[in-house]
This record gives sequence, C-alpha cells and structure tokens, in this order.
Amino acid sequence: LFAFVFALFTIIDVIPKFGYAVYPAGYIFILGFSILIFRAITKYKLFEITPEIASIAIIDSIADILLVSDSEGKIVIANDPAYEMLIGQTDNGKNPNEVGLIGKKLSIFIHDADKLWHKAEKSGKDETTIIQSVDSLIFDKSGRTITVSMSVGIVRDDERKPVGICVTAHDIRDLKMLIENIEKTNKELKEY
Repeated sequence: LFAFVFALFTIIDVIPKFGYAVYPAGYIFILGFSILIFRAITKYKLFEITPEIASIAIIDSIADILLVSDSEGKIVIANDPAYEMLIGQTDNGKNPNEVGLIGKKLSIFIHDADKLWHKAEKSGKDETTIIQSVDSLIFDKSGRTITVSMSVGIVRDDERKPVGICVTAHDIRDLKMLIENIEKTNKELKEY
C-alpha cells in the first residue's frame, strides 16, 4: 500500500500545467515505487509456488482422464480431458457445475464405479491404490462405451480413513483396434 501511495507523488510532473515551476522529478517516484514493489514481492514471497498452485498445474497437465469423487460417489474434480471425452466439451473457464461433470455420480460414467468405493472402504489404512492398470469401460455423454486402462487410488483424510477415490483412465481404443488388426493379419498369414 505504501508503494502505491509513494507512486502517487508522480503527480509532481503535472504541476507545471497549472503554472508552477517544478522540476520534472516524477521518474524518481516511479523508481521508488518499483524498488518498494520488488522488496515486497521478495520479502513476502508473493510469487512462490505453493502446493495449491502446483496441484492445479499438475491436474491441467495430465493428458488422461482424471476424476476424483467423494465418499458419496459424486465427482468433485475433473480435468479437461475428462470433460472432452465424457461430455464432449471443456469447462473453458465456466462454472464447472454448469458444464455437467462436477456433482454427478461417478457411476454415470464408469462401469462398476460403486464397486470401486466398496473396495476403498475395505482397504487397509496403508493401501493407496486399489486398482492398477486394468482394462475397464467408461461411458461418454451419448452412452457409448469407451475401453480404457484405469487405475484407481484412495483419497484419505488425516486419520487415514477413505474419503474418496481418484480415477485415472487412458483411452486404449486405438490400441485395441491395432491389436485386433495384428491378430487378423497373423491369422490371414497363417492361412496363406
């Protein structure tokens, strides 16, 4: 605040317009303002990377579907690939509740999602992952099934009780199609 008040003294350069002879020294106050702002930024670490900032960047950088649900199975976090694949659009800065994923039941989009939560509840306190790279099915907005490789982790509170699950899913439709084509080609080659 002091830096901004200090910067107001640059008005000294306007005084000659009113007929008073004053040396144009406004640049001195701009320099002082810059020094005070720099000192405030470095002293109070205003641009330090925090876990909150890092977590947003991490979520945004994941190319696969990422969904986090609470203990009721409602989606609380979804990244852009999840929006694009499951509902056909990204949030693009809109209120996520208006777009259609946040607050929806995970079971709308993931086959056997309720079983995932039951596995999380039955897991030991030290377990963090309940499913590792398993082929599964998810459903997009039109109800089509998409084959994915899915991993599911448990979100725990301070007392190590499960409070949600974190699902990452990689679309493997192209891979499945490639495998089918290879198998078909191998079969044709054997018959030849």
